Amino acid sequence: MPFLYRLVEGKLQADETTSADLEDGDKPPPNEEEESQDNTAMSGSAEDLPATTPGGIKLFPNIPNDPDTTHTAKDRFVASEADVNEIEGGFYLKSKDRQVLQKVRVETVARTICAMVAFGTNRRHNVFQLSNSLLFLASGVTKRVSSYLNYIGLCSSRKTAHLALNTLGKEAEGKLKSRFSSKNGGLLAPNICYDNLDFQQKVHMQSVGHSSIMFHGTWGYIHSVPPSIITALDPAELTTKALNDALHAASKLTIRPMMFAPTLESSIHFEETLKSQIMDAVLTYVATPTDHLFPLRRTPPAVNPLEPELPNIAMLRLMLALDNSAAGVGEVFTGIIQQSGITNEEFHLRLQIVKGDLGSCNLFESLRNQRTPARHAHTSMDNILPIPGAAHTLWNLAQAIYLAYWGDKKHSRDTGAWHSLHVLGIAVNKPVTKKDFNLMLSHIERIHNATIIYCVLSVAATDVTSVYQTDVTSAAPTDTLCLCSNVSVGPANIKSVWATDVTSVASGRRYRGGL
Repeated sequence: MPFLYRLVEGKLQADETTSADLEDGDKPPPNEEEESQDNTAMSGSAEDLPATTPGGIKLFPNIPNDPDTTHTAKDRFVASEADVNEIEGGFYLKSKDRQVLQKVRVETVARTICAMVAFGTNRRHNVFQLSNSLLFLASGVTKRVSSYLNYIGLCSSRKTAHLALNTLGKEAEGKLKSRFSSKNGGLLAPNICYDNLDFQQKVHMQSVGHSSIMFHGTWGYIHSVPPSIITALDPAELTTKALNDALHAASKLTIRPMMFAPTLESSIHFEETLKSQIMDAVLTYVATPTDHLFPLRRTPPAVNPLEPELPNIAMLRLMLALDNSAAGVGEVFTGIIQQSGITNEEFHLRLQIVKGDLGSCNLFESLRNQRTPARHAHTSMDNILPIPGAAHTLWNLAQAIYLAYWGDKKHSRDTGAWHSLHVLGIAVNKPVTKKDFNLMLSHIERIHNATIIYCVLSVAATDVTSVYQTDVTSAAPTDTLCLCSNVSVGPANIKSVWATDVTSVASGRRYRGGL
């Protein structure tokens, strides 16, 4: 097999210098000057880069000491199989170098051909085929296409894929029980995150007893707190008694307006955030700085940054239980306890944090109130703290802001969010629902960027209606004070890049995000 691999690889590399059959099609080669500028801006010298990652992965073990040669960090990354297993859950960036893309393509084709030959010789050599069969099964490839791919040796049979799923399910079940075990869990149980999941099994040709079915269930996962954070916590505050005492003290707390008033630190942070957003919009759509000696901040300052760590996540089995009622929430917790492999008493001995949407949290409180008063800990459910998850909190905040500034579409003079989207060429009859989260955030960001550009051009005494007909060097006043960086930027320091107007800028052709 090594001989076949080298033979195929050598054949594919024979016309490497003349071949133009790349992944990008007939795209012309990039400009050498722009490529050198990108490499200079995005990567430094070998001395400036660390030799290894925190996990001990060698980044560039074999680098020639040629000072005239520029190498990107992505080209120097060399990882073994053990290193890949260590950073499981991460991902690699796709290189922009044509030679790297050609080399990866040649290696992939040669490896695939060798895997097909090995599978045709011995069906037990099916690592590559088994991985493909699982991916095809999850992506919805039909049985007919899967049978053809199995015939030519690209994937295993559908029956083998289901057997592999059963094996993976048993392994995940044992892992889940081990994570919930009191011997491995410590004082704080793994956090439970769950949400409702609705999916439809659609049938094109319906008949009696054979029609489309909608499944309403609940799905979730558990997430253990990193050990680096656990060591910084007080074990005395991770008990059920401490939780109940804190909730009781919070109920007696007198709420005052000063608790919600901004502090000096928060005001400074908010100011820096606004400046960074204005700077990003200006540098993206309006002007390009010619003097790079002074750093221009385009990202907001960090808020309590944590050291990035790979999450320790284990998936829960899909449960056919609705979380839209108190009884349904009870069925969800019953299913979670059954999957954890522990009893009700053991589950309610430790502090348990549950994350979900706001409706699920309210329904859980309703279920707990129905069981009050309770004689036992496993019936009172006092050890469980339901809190809204980060994604659901962001959904609620984004939707509240979006609806508050939507405006009245019946009045043509109303300048709400609907009017801004209409001017930007986005036809929206009603606000986007919360389920379409990405589209809602995209509309918010485009409106926000268009508003920032309008304000900047208004301060610079520039007519917004004739943006693409006016030069910045002639319209902007001398030594205009840049609001976002407190730097005096005059006509000599700004390069006009009026390639598009405000409408085309915010409609997405040059959009890169600004919030």
